[in-house]
Amino acid sequence: MAEVMNADRALCVLMLGLGLSTGACGDDTGASDAGNGSEDTGQGVEDSGAPLTDGGVVPDAGGDPDAGDPGVCAFIGTALPVGTAPARRGDMAFAIDPVCKRVFMYSGDRAEPVMCGPAASTFVDDLHVYDMSRQTWALLSPTGDKPLPRARSRGVWDPNREQFVVFGGRWRQGASGQYTYLNDVWGYDPVANTWTELAPFAATPVNGPTGRMNFGMSADPERDRFIITQGGQVAANFTEYEVEGDTWAFDLEARSWTEIGANSTNRPVSRLFHVTALDRQRQRLYILGGAGRDALSNPMFMRDLWALDMVSGEWSEVPQELLWPTGRIKAEMSYDAARDQLVMYGGHDDTPIGNNSEVWTFNLQSSNWALRSPGDTLNPNRAESNFCDFPYNFVIYDLATPERRESHLFEIDGDLAFMYAGRTDCGLSNDSWSLDLTSYTWTLASDSFNGLTCPRQGRTDCEDIAVNHCGGVHGP
Repeated sequence: MAEVMNADRALCVLMLGLGLSTGACGDDTGASDAGNGSEDTGQGVEDSGAPLTDGGVVPDAGGDPDAGDPGVCAFIGTALPVGTAPARRGDMAFAIDPVCKRVFMYSGDRAEPVMCGPAASTFVDDLHVYDMSRQTWALLSPTGDKPLPRARSRGVWDPNREQFVVFGGRWRQGASGQYTYLNDVWGYDPVANTWTELAPFAATPVNGPTGRMNFGMSADPERDRFIITQGGQVAANFTEYEVEGDTWAFDLEARSWTEIGANSTNRPVSRLFHVTALDRQRQRLYILGGAGRDALSNPMFMRDLWALDMVSGEWSEVPQELLWPTGRIKAEMSYDAARDQLVMYGGHDDTPIGNNSEVWTFNLQSSNWALRSPGDTLNPNRAESNFCDFPYNFVIYDLATPERRESHLFEIDGDLAFMYAGRTDCGLSNDSWSLDLTSYTWTLASDSFNGLTCPRQGRTDCEDIAVNHCGGVHGP
């Protein structure tokens, strides 16, 4: 019975993250929000996190000698206080500029159901950049037109034009009503500090992808394009998804779409909530995991791995081995050129633990997976509790790793991977971490006020079953 209860709790938090009506778990389907209907603004006004005790790194307004042209890579934006981060969120668009060593992030969603309480969807209308050389976040304030705020969108970096490109996602005005699923393309030029609409929204596209969310997206700079795979929308009945099975390439020079891989002998089944990464050495696009139309009624997620040959347009499935990630959704995966591998972090799997903090690598030469860091693991001796109330000892904590999460930011630069925010068992976080890919050890860059389970808050009352183990403010 305890095992069933824990699986139910994991499913409860999962459904909140998926944006499906769950009754006891609240609602984010596009219909009117249940419960109090008020948006959760969290603790504090800015929720910028707690300062680090070591003071962090003071931003340098000049150029970085190891980060390309100082004129292009000079510090930009309005710096946040050292050791702090933007407001907590999930489902944001992001991409890394590897020359200037900075990560751009646009919009996202602050919908934050905690312990099965409902919360109204709140789209974040901002643009931030994290400078990896200076370890500092900054707020950008572009001039002129800009994209609609959105969630469950994706972004890539266009090195040929040195711009941050954003596609798709969902948006709505206010906290209730139907969502608009977007298929527009925008590019942000950090030098000019302006957005440019590269392709407008089309409700009924003639030759291009339909509006969608939770798709895969990867840059393909050798062909001056980016690629999106699959994705979908919440169905009209609010109990399942309309899922796409197509793959499209957007030509950044011609600003036009072309469908690819459609004539392949074999193709991966339609899905959303999956991850993708492009092996640029072998010119293969990988797609992993996700869920199908029946994600709510059949929460057994996909764990298959497929590769699309960029030259032939043929899909092929990678044979599964004994050591393989569990089925999961809303993880993040990036190409690690220095070690010739794919790196995946986090996500929500289909085991009782739900959100996880695993780091997996896929060797592109030998085609096998390795679990580099398990993070928190399910505690076999965990306490029982009511539906969707995670006990203090739900997991065995590895406090040297981040909180378990999904819908986060994750990008690779050389020997480091950068991770920020996402949705945890306790809501949304806004902590920033770096992962050393030579040792697979984590370092905290900025702390979080919210989204942390009790042991990670440094509290002394975690064993008291009468207290809210997600409550309280972490930091001063």
